Amino acid sequence: MSERLRFHPGLTSLAAFGLRSSDEVYAGEVPWKGAEVQRAEDGYVELSFPLPGTPDDRGRLTGRPHDAGTGRVVLRRWSRAPWPQLLFSRLTHPRSSSLAEREWNLLCHLRAHGVGTLQPLAVGARGRGPVSRHSFLVTRGAEGLVPLPEWLDEGRSAADRRRGIQALGAFLAHLFEARVLFPRLTAEQLWMAPPDAGEDPSTCENHDLGFAPNRMPSVILGASPGGRILPSFGAAQMRAVLTRLAAGGPASRLSNRERLRVLRIATRRWLDVEERRRLALRG
Repeated sequence: MSERLRFHPGLTSLAAFGLRSSDEVYAGEVPWKGAEVQRAEDGYVELSFPLPGTPDDRGRLTGRPHDAGTGRVVLRRWSRAPWPQLLFSRLTHPRSSSLAEREWNLLCHLRAHGVGTLQPLAVGARGRGPVSRHSFLVTRGAEGLVPLPEWLDEGRSAADRRRGIQALGAFLAHLFEARVLFPRLTAEQLWMAPPDAGEDPSTCENHDLGFAPNRMPSVILGASPGGRILPSFGAAQMRAVLTRLAAGGPASRLSNRERLRVLRIATRRWLDVEERRRLALRG
């Protein structure tokens, strides 16, 4: 059976995750000590588990550390992926041969345009032909990150809140520049990384595994539901993203001044003042 594997630079095998081979990934079991199933559906499972060498709750090491370092990672595994989803993955950008590779390619594209995402570490797919129904993706976990709505609710200094609002506007500006539309994106899928803890987004091919110092908080995309790269990204697409993000109520946590600041930072490269007024973010 044909198999494809790709790794983040600095990683060379699945041993970095405590695995002997990809057979353990596709076995349909949870072979990792300390693994937690986060979501399970027919043909899909998402679970979090500690990398080798990560201390457990009692401070005991879970094994010898490998090239990926320590901490928790997230494995998403597709089995018998539905044909409509596979065709969507194959026929829309970024064109990909499996659902996991679609996510990997999308994350790499986003990171190349400065969009913060969970760091992709490995991707694999099995099967012959133009598409593969069995595939998996491994990314860093969301340790140390706070959901955006929760971050907005917590009491913060005026300076910290101002920097966070600036980070949100910059995140959206990079997302628009990347021309990626997420029809189901919600504010709950965005996370806030504190200063000096966020990783600088970059291409998957050129960035090391470390964390770069950052004096500003960072907004991180925690999920990429149904995203696709569009040939162009205009006011209509921006309106769709902003409306979707406001639908869950996070805009009500922002003052009118903060909403206008987010909108100005996010769209100033493309829209004039009058166009921005028509796109005013409503809570």
